[in-house]
Amino acid sequence: MKVVYPSDCSNIKTDRQQKGQFLERFKNDGFYLIDVLDEPLEDTSSSNKKKQIKKSLPLLIEKIKALISEGTNIILILKSVYNVCYERLKAEGFNVINEEAIPFPCYRWQKEFRGKLSSLLRRYGWQV
Repeated sequence: MKVVYPSDCSNIKTDRQQKGQFLERFKNDGFYLIDVLDEPLEDTSSSNKKKQIKKSLPLLIEKIKALISEGTNIILILKSVYNVCYERLKAEGFNVINEEAIPFPCYRWQKEFRGKLSSLLRRYGWQV
């Protein structure tokens, strides 16, 4: 939310209290956030994570088809998700707009996440 609505996110405590309002606004602005997996990862090692993501791709594709219209921009977050899903989603005709992985915004990757996502959104006309 700090990337999409930077002028409205200034206080972590207040922002967390308004999470529902931010998510509703996010949805109303045409954004969707969906997980590639419905269940938590069984094994977080890199190779097993990729196997689980690859196994979930058919269901992910069906979820995406149900949510979006043709030409909707898709951004893949997390290196393993990007590496497994990018080519397949492009081959399916989806408009994946990031040409490189965007890290998950955990503590040590927040700055890089915000920078890459902000840049990408600006390139596609979103005012951040």
